[in-house]
Amino acid sequence: MSPSLIEKLTCPVCEKPVPELTHDLEAQLRDKIVAAIREKKPNWTLESGACTPCLNYFQNLVGRPGKFRQLRDRLRQSIARKHHG
Repeated sequence: MSPSLIEKLTCPVCEKPVPELTHDLEAQLRDKIVAAIREKKPNWTLESGACTPCLNYFQNLVGRPGKFRQLRDRLRQSIARKHHG
């Protein structure tokens, strides 16, 4: 696929190019995460989305490891076991 056909996304929080944006936040942390992101980016909305590293950063900031980081870590462990086992 040529680069011109691949949609390039930019995280509205960190402003870095990313392969995808996430719009789904854990309900019990949603308000805290939104408030924390808005301290950095006042015009940000949940509908704008954010990249996984940003969401993990703000989830950790408000008090507990992000589910996205946990899933990523499990995937990496699974891949490592396949390569070493």
